Amino acid sequence: PCLTKTLGVPVTYCWSPALAPKSVDWPENIDICGFFFRDAPKYQPEPALEQFLASGPPLIYIGFSSIVIDDPDKLTVTILDAVRAIGTRAIVSRGWSKLGGDSAGDDQVFFLGDYPHEWLFQHITAVIHHRGAGTTACGLLNAKPTTIGNMVHAGGAGPDPIPFKALNNSNLAEAILFCLTPEASAAA
Repeated sequence: PCLTKTLGVPVTYCWSPALAPKSVDWPENIDICGFFFRDAPKYQPEPALEQFLASGPPLIYIGFSSIVIDDPDKLTVTILDAVRAIGTRAIVSRGWSKLGGDSAGDDQVFFLGDYPHEWLFQHITAVIHHRGAGTTACGLLNAKPTTIGNMVHAGGAGPDPIPFKALNNSNLAEAILFCLTPEASAAA
């Protein structure tokens, strides 16, 4: 038998019950409390980022954070092709894979180093990301459509999830377009 069940050890899951409610067959010692949020850190964006944010129409965020990509140059090309194909603007987080290499970007794409999601997500329209719990939580807290698993898709706030090995410029562009719809924004 399970020791936590036998001893009645409290178990807390830190996700939103709106995404995945507690199952009726779970014991009483299991609870879902919602996401944890930290206080927003003080952040002063670099002037180039402020200028990029102010220089055009609303933009999206794309980030793979702590995931180390085998071929970051290929993923960068996929991202750039998708963004350009639909004519949107994007902030791309360099992450651990250093997406974008040494490029600063251009008038359509800005490559960003360290920053707090809490600040940045107030300035974007959608979150295209690696399915991290913190990124998901912060995106939904800021009512931004997001590409993540089936739970967000089922709620209408994101497209069908794309397995990383199947990611290409076409399905990424489709996912971005879905996130830019009024329906996805309303659901988020």
